Amino acid sequence: MDFINNAFYDLRFAFLFLAVAVVAMAAAWRLELFTPAHISVMRRNLRARGLIDTAPLAERIGRRVPFLEQVGREINVTRLLAIAGKDETPSQWMTTTGLYGGVVALLIIGMLVVEQLTGTLSLPPLLGLVIGVAVMALRVIGLRSEVGKRQKLLALELGDMLPMLSALMSGRGVRVMEGIALLGYCTTDRAVYGVVHAEQWRRLVDPRRDDPKTEWQVLRTIGREYDVPQFHRLSQVVRTFTESGVDARREMTVLASEVFDERLEQNKRSAARNKVVISIAMMGMLASLLGLIFFVLIVRLTGSFAG
Repeated sequence: MDFINNAFYDLRFAFLFLAVAVVAMAAAWRLELFTPAHISVMRRNLRARGLIDTAPLAERIGRRVPFLEQVGREINVTRLLAIAGKDETPSQWMTTTGLYGGVVALLIIGMLVVEQLTGTLSLPPLLGLVIGVAVMALRVIGLRSEVGKRQKLLALELGDMLPMLSALMSGRGVRVMEGIALLGYCTTDRAVYGVVHAEQWRRLVDPRRDDPKTEWQVLRTIGREYDVPQFHRLSQVVRTFTESGVDARREMTVLASEVFDERLEQNKRSAARNKVVISIAMMGMLASLLGLIFFVLIVRLTGSFAG
């Protein structure tokens, strides 16, 4: 243990120097210190005239490496907070996480004080960094869990309102977004109502690059940004009867039937999995009980023969 502690102690300043060097190199690259002057001037002129891609760096990298784009979407705090319906901003969320980081910093300071007083290092200095990363990871995982629950709730609410939405559109002449907002207000959680009526989806969209105008474009944007396929499928149906003039009631009824059939199949598969799990658990309990009975029987028979 002492060898490990001493090794971490010796590498502490090396890791610190490496971190400072990486930050300095990143800042120099961002400020284009290694770029020739005439190229920097040309880039600024093109950027000012809108002739160069102004998308964020992470987005430009994601276009070339789809895997990194997917990872970035999954850990993007701004996106996760918007989908989860949280009122706090990313800075507030990071501040809360920073409070946990402050506890970690106090732990590191405490270890350094103990080192100065006793002359021995009780814990590796990198333990604070490991704890800080673990806290951040747990916070993101918890936020991802809330996002998954809200996505399922959005899909469930929208699927349940499709038959009634079809009746409102055909009998009352209600527009799609108005009908969704009206029916969404009648639900318990009002998840769809918040997304559609309160326009929470705008938190995920850059109006300079994506500003949907029509109803089907808004529904398509919501389905893409929230990862809820039901919104995307509804946008396709709305686009069909809006541009082609087909019967809206028939198209909405077909979509509602498909959604309920898929939900029925999912429930059947879930019930089958639960049945298998319960059967395995029951078999394990019976095997344990039979093993215990067999063991007691063997002990009694052994005692009888020995006597």
